[in-house]
Amino acid sequence: MRLAHRVRSRARVILATCLALLFLLAVLLPYDSAVRLSVRFNAGRAAARIWGAGPADAAAVVAALPAPRELDLVEDVAVLLKSGYGTRRRIQPSLAALESGVGCRDVVVVADFEPAPLGLRYEYRGADVPVRDILARVLLDAGLRWMAATPRFRKYADMTAAVAAGRPELAEELGKRVGWELDALKFIPGLDLTYELLPSKKWYLILDDDTYVIRPSLRLLLEHLDPDVPQYIGNPVGDFKGRFAHGGSAVLISRAAMHRLFRQHPKAVAAAYREALTETWGDKLVATTLIKVGVYLDERYARLFNGEPPPLTRIRPDRFCAPLVGFHGLADPAQMRNATEVLKGIDDVVLWSDVWSIFGGPNISADAKEEPATRDADYVGRVDETTKVVKGVGEAEKCSARCASDPKCLAWTWTSADSVCKMAPSMILGTKSEGGFSGINAPRAQQLLGRCHKTA
Repeated sequence: MRLAHRVRSRARVILATCLALLFLLAVLLPYDSAVRLSVRFNAGRAAARIWGAGPADAAAVVAALPAPRELDLVEDVAVLLKSGYGTRRRIQPSLAALESGVGCRDVVVVADFEPAPLGLRYEYRGADVPVRDILARVLLDAGLRWMAATPRFRKYADMTAAVAAGRPELAEELGKRVGWELDALKFIPGLDLTYELLPSKKWYLILDDDTYVIRPSLRLLLEHLDPDVPQYIGNPVGDFKGRFAHGGSAVLISRAAMHRLFRQHPKAVAAAYREALTETWGDKLVATTLIKVGVYLDERYARLFNGEPPPLTRIRPDRFCAPLVGFHGLADPAQMRNATEVLKGIDDVVLWSDVWSIFGGPNISADAKEEPATRDADYVGRVDETTKVVKGVGEAEKCSARCASDPKCLAWTWTSADSVCKMAPSMILGTKSEGGFSGINAPRAQQLLGRCHKTA
């Protein structure tokens, strides 16, 4: 008995010590301390393993619960749309997609060129919308003019000079070569400007000019979130030291987070302007800047965000029934126009599994044991660690049979040139693949579809 009592007492002491250490970490270490970030990251992963918490469960909650608060996407959401000289042809299709989809009243478009000298104009909701050269605006600030002599701003100056000299080919070449560097310079000034112009919005949505957002799914998500809590939400990438929301997948920041950064922490904003001169990724800079003021990426809704265009959107079992907020990689204006047309008028929440039917995937019969193979198709897509690759499979039917006998296989592709059978626990619409045969494990797909609870 005494031994058991001593063990319990020692356990309580250890627990109290651990809690005290965690409290000291929270109080004494800066928000961006590597130790603090590591503890936060690993604690979140442990919680997901132990209690089943995490993005999948959050997605299920969002899909099943009624909206707890009112939200008007037209009035409550501001969009920061980023573009550049090299991608200027995407701006109007992106604005048309926003108007048809999200439909918010206020859009701030930032770029690295002035459209007027080029004879360009853009429309949104029946009116001209200004496209602001955000880098020129930075250099108008007397305290930031020194940046003009830095390498990235010199590259911007070279591109601007080529445009002014009527040398579009050179400007295009420079834009493609240094576009990602100039993009990194736009995030913080763009957010700064958006908040200055529209400080009363509930939510701020950052979009690339090749990102499409699905209105009903976005509305469902935001109706479940409180804009008066500092929140930063998106598609997580990166390690624990700089976990950030992938910019192309759409990024959401609440008004409380924007207020904390731009009104309460001007030193952090000033530092971010300087760090943009060398930071590789502007979307990562948003995260590291918000971390400094105590706003961390909320990963509970990660599986609602998507970094691929419709044909390459990987429909996984853990996402089948989750709402899908949008697509990325619609780099050709025709792709953006097509997505806008296909999704126009859809008022129901779009799930990941809906991509298959909405964008023209073959019908998956409820009573079919095996779907017929599709010639010159590839529903598996890029090979990754989840893909099974079997060599020496003589015909498509044998590949199909292997998939049907594998409880995790959802799609298969067989190529005649090398007799290789690829099987994946996910499926994509894919693009044309010469010499390939591909199919879906219909019973597995129907089993997954049967779990979905559709919410309007």
